[in-house]
Amino acid sequence: MRVTFGRTRQDRDERGATLVVVAALMVCLLAAAGIGIDTSTMAYQRARVQHGADAGALAVAQSCKAGACNAGLAASYLSSNANGGGSDSAPSVSIGSTSVTVTNTKNAKTIFFGLLGIGSKAVRATSTASWNTSPTSGNVMPFLVSLCEYTKAAVNVPTFIDTNSNDEIQKYKAKDPQSKLEDDNNLTSGCGTIPTGVNVTGLSSSTRMVIGGMWKTTNGGCNGSVNNGKSQLEIGNSQADFQLCGLNSQQTDKYAASSGADKFVPGQVTLFAIYAPTRNFNYGGVQTEANGTAPTSKFVDNAPAFDFRIVGFAPFKISGVRLGTSSNGCLGSCTAGKVGIWGAFVNDISPDGDYEVGGPNIGSVVKLIN
Repeated sequence: MRVTFGRTRQDRDERGATLVVVAALMVCLLAAAGIGIDTSTMAYQRARVQHGADAGALAVAQSCKAGACNAGLAASYLSSNANGGGSDSAPSVSIGSTSVTVTNTKNAKTIFFGLLGIGSKAVRATSTASWNTSPTSGNVMPFLVSLCEYTKAAVNVPTFIDTNSNDEIQKYKAKDPQSKLEDDNNLTSGCGTIPTGVNVTGLSSSTRMVIGGMWKTTNGGCNGSVNNGKSQLEIGNSQADFQLCGLNSQQTDKYAASSGADKFVPGQVTLFAIYAPTRNFNYGGVQTEANGTAPTSKFVDNAPAFDFRIVGFAPFKISGVRLGTSSNGCLGSCTAGKVGIWGAFVNDISPDGDYEVGGPNIGSVVKLIN
């Protein structure tokens, strides 16, 4: 018998076939890796382009609200949010009466597809922002501010919101004359220009309202141990929809704090529900024994009670807060001897705030809507 050593021709053929299979698998793996890298790159670039579209739409809307729409802002925000990794096309900007839509396109560079002759792929993002639109509802602090407080204050100009009205009014007795509101300086002198869209029959520039604001119950109780958190309110809610409550002194620990989304915090923008009386306009809507408007009318048995409804919402940036009594400490910047909330009405609140837009022009906001 003849014995041979070394590889046979069959062995060599099998070895060659294995190399072909391995090479083919390597090509597939490299292709999969390349596709994965390019796909991840496209997703990353698309997110950056979307950020640029969102920022651009908000910036253009801000300029429109200020009085002069600047469509060029969209390009600068695209550049700052999605620079590098390809070339940018000029954004498409469509400006309407109360909204702007920005569409961004970027030709993002590829790696694997570039080997196939596809050096870049277009990624696109669209965003729409509205302006001159006020909230119609919101999850807000349980402190209602009169329309007169809003109309007498200029936007971005420091003002003071008294929180002691409840304390004063709750001292009145049933059958007391409604003139006590005036005698004790608890009424505004007038209301000024009524914002467009506030539709309350009988409401005028001479309407007087309770100074500052009024607390309401959030969960059926008005003492410090149970009244806490926010309230979901909407335009049209009336006095019958909730119970006014609570002495200002009972709210101190619940709503004055250095942090918290459900607190009055210096530096933070909060959304105030704005109310207006629906009758007895000379005396802030107070209910009287005869439901009349004469100065000699007396409070009803369960006085003081008021007839009014929520007519809008206004953002307010807080600079200081002191609740309870004047001897309590101040958070932020306060005036000595006063109790309330200091700050200024502003036009803008967080675009992702817990509210819906579409109301009258009270504290108009800029908000992403698509």
